[in-house]
Amino acid sequence: MMNPELNKNRQTATSVSSLVLSFLASSHHWIHMVIIMLLGGSMSIMAGTMPAIVWFRRGMVVLTLLTVAFSVYRLFRHKCKDAKMIAMTLISAVISIGVVIYTLVSFGW
Repeated sequence: MMNPELNKNRQTATSVSSLVLSFLASSHHWIHMVIIMLLGGSMSIMAGTMPAIVWFRRGMVVLTLLTVAFSVYRLFRHKCKDAKMIAMTLISAVISIGVVIYTLVSFGW
């Protein structure tokens, strides 16, 4: 039997995580604009620092791969049986891996 206090803490963490992820998902457009503004232009914070852009790209590649791995792990871990959920997760994973492959082929590591 699960400890009620542990279950309550877990539910609270899940709720807070859901709220944070929902905020990030709904605001990803302006987050991208801020990143582009910081990385580009003559008056930007990182103007002329090509290594910063390379490390940013590398970080995004790694985060994409971690997100794909976590999504697929969750499918297997929770034994998801919903065909729509499985299909959407797998399509998303394939597209993400395709983008990573394209990025690595086009720009290198």
